[in-house]
Amino acid sequence: MDFILGSGIIGYLAKEIFDWHIVPFKKSRYYTFEIPFADNYIVFDKDIDNFMNCYYPHNVQIINKSAFSFKGGLINDDQTLRELYVNKAYNSNPHPSAIKLLKTVFSAYGVNVKQVHDMLFKKHIAHINDNIKKYGEVVSINIQNKEIIFKTGKVAYDNIISTIPLDALCKYVGYTMDLPSSDLYVYHLASSIIDLEGNMQCYVCDDNIEFYKVQKIGDDQYLFWSGGVIEQPYKYFGLFFGYDFEILEVVKIEKAIPLGVPPDLSCFADNNIFCVGSNAQWDDFMDVSSCIKRLLRYKSINSI
Repeated sequence: MDFILGSGIIGYLAKEIFDWHIVPFKKSRYYTFEIPFADNYIVFDKDIDNFMNCYYPHNVQIINKSAFSFKGGLINDDQTLRELYVNKAYNSNPHPSAIKLLKTVFSAYGVNVKQVHDMLFKKHIAHINDNIKKYGEVVSINIQNKEIIFKTGKVAYDNIISTIPLDALCKYVGYTMDLPSSDLYVYHLASSIIDLEGNMQCYVCDDNIEFYKVQKIGDDQYLFWSGGVIEQPYKYFGLFFGYDFEILEVVKIEKAIPLGVPPDLSCFADNNIFCVGSNAQWDDFMDVSSCIKRLLRYKSINSI
């Protein structure tokens, strides 16, 4: 049998492409909230366009622009600011290609990740509930015998697509890997005076500012990303916005941001376990579009 580990957005997309059995892990840490606490766009890519036609009106694209914020000004792009930003956002331990992978202007599909997530959740929830009743929780994975050990018993597997966090997969198979990460603190603010000058998000480069990214998510609605807790946030944000704002929600997501060089996953692939997803691959630059592309490539070359 073939299985998909994980019931988040990448797990649902894998189900659409492969139609294997989903083994739920946990709900998405990012897209089950009313306001998604992750990037909520799917980057346009001609290699996934035929697949995406199922989920968005054809040829509808949205231009997404970002700027770098430094010393009170917004700058469209700058190599030095890229370096400052990635070192700030990734605790001086960025992906080796982070500077060139960082996108500042791109086209996105007319449907966002949250919309696709909710659509596929409704489509596959009955299948997931059936598998919960049939198999129960995963206890471990025996890669030598190619077996998934559930609470209800052992099931042989042929192939697994793992979309769960890599540290969780390592625990299941008994591997040890060095997987540095940082927590994510997201502050949801409402304010009529914040001005990103037409940009959907700003990368904040100043070391003396606690947050490192600001996203516009709607009219007068913004998310501020921080790698640590902001003490007295109302007072802190008041220094920037003169108290003309409201903090609507604060969310902490542990181990949300993978750091450093993505690990070698051949030890899993050699045992027919294929990791797909940012946290699944421990690579913060595997966005949803990149994950769809990887799944389609697996399908087309019959790697799985």
